[in-house]
Amino acid sequence: MTFAAGGGSYALPGTGGAGFIGSNTVDELVRRGHGVVVLDDLSSGKEDNLAEVRSKITFMKGSITDIEAVQKAMVQADYVIHLAARTSVPRSVKDPVDTNRINVDGTLNVLVAARDNK
Repeated sequence: MTFAAGGGSYALPGTGGAGFIGSNTVDELVRRGHGVVVLDDLSSGKEDNLAEVRSKITFMKGSITDIEAVQKAMVQADYVIHLAARTSVPRSVKDPVDTNRINVDGTLNVLVAARDNK
């Protein structure tokens, strides 16, 4: 999940926002009055996890491996909360190259997009 938030105090984009930790983070950011954009490919998270705040956030289905999607999530962001990753150890062992693409290259996309949108 990548989060982008604006409004209240900060604009926060977030990655992995539909997972357990991400959705609880989104709930708290919304409670504090921040504008939040969630970027999540729903590979392990569920959009239902955001049901209580869905009308108060912007949800973008997309992957951190897609630099254009990440850049769109970062527009007007003040801070980024990056929680997106392949979290399954068995899948990581089975396909380490794709895991690297998601976890390493995806994180680089988040950093580049944050830099470019500052």
